[in-house]
Amino acid sequence: MATGCSVAFVQGPPPAAERRPGFECTTSRAAPIVDLSVSVLSLLLATGAVSNPNSSFGKDPGLRAVTVGSGILVAGGTLMSAVLGLDRISDCELAQAATEPSLRVERRAPVAAAPEDAPPQAASSPLGRPPR
Repeated sequence: MATGCSVAFVQGPPPAAERRPGFECTTSRAAPIVDLSVSVLSLLLATGAVSNPNSSFGKDPGLRAVTVGSGILVAGGTLMSAVLGLDRISDCELAQAATEPSLRVERRAPVAAAPEDAPPQAASSPLGRPPR
């Protein structure tokens, strides 16, 4: 069964005390996307079983109930797995950014506004020539 891909395949960062330079964790969102897809498909199956009385489910109400119930359970399980996987990936990206200086975002000081008493700048054309 395809449920729980994120639980099985997404690895979060190690605890802060155990992190060594160059540690590895999962940054790919493939497993959570698979989980979300299975969740949506399961909900569609359950909705189809409930809303279409002329389907093969109409002949066997027990089969309809099992299909709806299992569709909802699978959708809920895969949705929780996707959320857990996305949380682990987010933690991994934050931990890697904190330990690797090349991944840090530079913060620049805001640009000071021109003083109010300064004369306006002459506009120039895109070619660098003054306007006519």
